[in-house]
Amino acid sequence: MTALLKPFRRLFTPIRPLPAGLYHYQSPPDDPRNYRLHLRMEAHGGGVLIVNAATVLHLNQTAAEYAYYFIHNTPVEEAARLMAARYQVDPAQARQDYLDLAERIQILINTPDLDPVTYLDFERQKPFSGEISAPYRLDCALTYRLPDDEAPDSAPIERVARELNATEWQTILDKAWAAGVPHIIFTGGEPTLRDDLPELIAHAERLGQVTGLLTNGLRLADELYLGRLLQAGLDHLLLVLQPENEQSWQAVGNAMVEDLSVAVHLTVTPENHSAAAGLLERLAGLGVRRISLSASDPALAEALAS
Repeated sequence: MTALLKPFRRLFTPIRPLPAGLYHYQSPPDDPRNYRLHLRMEAHGGGVLIVNAATVLHLNQTAAEYAYYFIHNTPVEEAARLMAARYQVDPAQARQDYLDLAERIQILINTPDLDPVTYLDFERQKPFSGEISAPYRLDCALTYRLPDDEAPDSAPIERVARELNATEWQTILDKAWAAGVPHIIFTGGEPTLRDDLPELIAHAERLGQVTGLLTNGLRLADELYLGRLLQAGLDHLLLVLQPENEQSWQAVGNAMVEDLSVAVHLTVTPENHSAAAGLLERLAGLGVRRISLSASDPALAEALAS
């Protein structure tokens, strides 16, 4: 009798999820697409797939498992066999489901800024509408210090009595990775005032985290310093432009010729708003395609919109 009941028990026994954790894939150096995938498998069996630290896909248990095999480069036939055995489905159907998901992931990799809802038939989930086990990103304010010539009132509110040292920050990065956080932004104050910034970027890179930098960019006018950050593994940059400072423009120019995702922020002020169109044209001439704008005065809102 026990032997006869085994097939029925398999039908009604919940499928045990794959091990929870953060799984990472980085394309090889010779792949011109230069992409990264992070798959966070949750304890309940579902998962979150993050493509290039930009597109977030919430996956049910079966889709998360297909993504798990994809990120581990499991051969198609092997993945189909494993899924067919786990879920008691036709191997041909399991194979097709795997290929369908893999194709959509490849399209997201190959087509930046593609809307996965409009073009790939994914369902949109409202932000913050579902439970997640950890944030998608951690912003690390390495320092409250600013350059000597910058207005003190532009510094963030100091919330701690001292800066953490490199070892302490590395411990934080380790804990973030263990918790499933795939994306780190180094900010401040001005984070390039920390001499150990390249060391911290390199530590995050060794873990498998995507790293970004929010900076005034003035030190990036030094090509050797920018090269150190790139060698450490910096992935993307948000540079707060100081349009009156040619060193800031030099930093933009240096960054734009590197293999680096670059965005530039321009604050429209009473002093520069009449020249803003020209500033944007100059940025476009340097090849900048990602620009954010803000206004220092609410009275400039109309000018900002135009």
